[in-house]
Amino acid sequence: VAFQLGDKVLSFKVGIYNQEYDLVIDPLIWSTWISGAKEDSYVYDLAADNSGNVFITGYCNSNTFPVVSGSFNTKYYGSGQDAIITKVKPDGTGILFTAIISGSGVETGYRICYEYPFVYMAGQTISSDIPVTSAAFQKSRASTQDAFFVKISEDGTQLITCSYLGGKS
Repeated sequence: VAFQLGDKVLSFKVGIYNQEYDLVIDPLIWSTWISGAKEDSYVYDLAADNSGNVFITGYCNSNTFPVVSGSFNTKYYGSGQDAIITKVKPDGTGILFTAIISGSGVETGYRICYEYPFVYMAGQTISSDIPVTSAAFQKSRASTQDAFFVKISEDGTQLITCSYLGGKS
């Protein structure tokens, strides 16, 4: 069973299963809408920590995407979509932080994981100016479109590592 979103309606997509048994879908504990003033964001992946906090990644296209003061970067660059790492409270009632990974082009976060005490995100960019760190594996973009990865503190206040990961095509 997978979630399916269509025209702002959330439903379930049921795959192949043994129909001799009842299909039981656990009840939805909570869900939420995370966006700015318009339909400006997309979530590609999520992970949870042992306390039930949920980390999401994807992108935003707006300077009204919800952020929390004190996060590593809360500014939308404004020239295209920016990758996001957002931490949501265990009960879904609020955001603990949103860190925006931005450059002058397009960034998208595709995968995220949590391993105490860090959050890791992998994405893709066409920007040549994402905030690479001194510990970066690759400090500059190697092609017109490269992968990148990020390591941030679990509270979202510190960018530990940001690096390109790509080669010439």
